[in-house]
Amino acid sequence: MEAKSEKIKSVLVFLFWVAFISCCIGAGVFLVGYLRQIITHNYTLKIMDQDYSPLLSVGLATYHLFMVITLGLIILFAILLFQILQLFRLLAVEDPFHKTLSRLLLKIAQTFLWCATLSVLEMAICSLVPHFHPESASDSSDIFTFLLMAAVLYLIAQVFRKGENLQAENELTV
Repeated sequence: MEAKSEKIKSVLVFLFWVAFISCCIGAGVFLVGYLRQIITHNYTLKIMDQDYSPLLSVGLATYHLFMVITLGLIILFAILLFQILQLFRLLAVEDPFHKTLSRLLLKIAQTFLWCATLSVLEMAICSLVPHFHPESASDSSDIFTFLLMAAVLYLIAQVFRKGENLQAENELTV
């Protein structure tokens, strides 16, 4: 049974590495496209086959704010994927309760909260422009998912912290 779970873990780690690298490449492509728009002052250029020019009807500052928020979300997704890879590395069945694991779970929960916050801002900016909803933009179900994941991971981190305390007490008693 252990060999099977190790194989599943290896496949998951590989898939998360692929997703992480893809997300980093996506962030780079988005950043280069956005910088190209700024340098050429041509905000009608598409970035990753998406036209963000309808945001200009609200104002250039709002356009830049939206672009920075979107780039921030892409970077946060990459950070989340990397944190999950770290989680796989730290996870050990023999000794599941250590401080680094509970701290990492709390960091992942905080990252999910930041994703929810930026998604709310992105959704608010999208609502300013009628009939503008890019494929990359968040919606209310994304925000709910981010908040739910943050809450679940926070609770799991608390359980691991309690396990750390119990394990420390147990080691002192023996």
